Amino acid sequence: AITTLGRGGSDLTATVLGAALQLPEVQVWKDVDGVLTSDPRLVPHTRPVTELTFEEATELAYFGAQVACLVPGQGLQGW
Repeated sequence: AITTLGRGGSDLTATVLGAALQLPEVQVWKDVDGVLTSDPRLVPHTRPVTELTFEEATELAYFGAQVACLVPGQGLQGW
């Protein structure tokens, strides 16, 4: 049987391999400018999020947001 990973599957594979290989970091480059307050395709006045803690990103991901995979305690600095 063949199973596809679906949309975002390569990101998941990269982070799983990074963890398995005990890499210090995994960089996944996306076609958006950082983390945004909402989906710009749905909300016209979307703004960038300049700082995001690990706990905030975890909560966003729990509720379905497409956010970065973070290392606990390091957070995410927007740029």
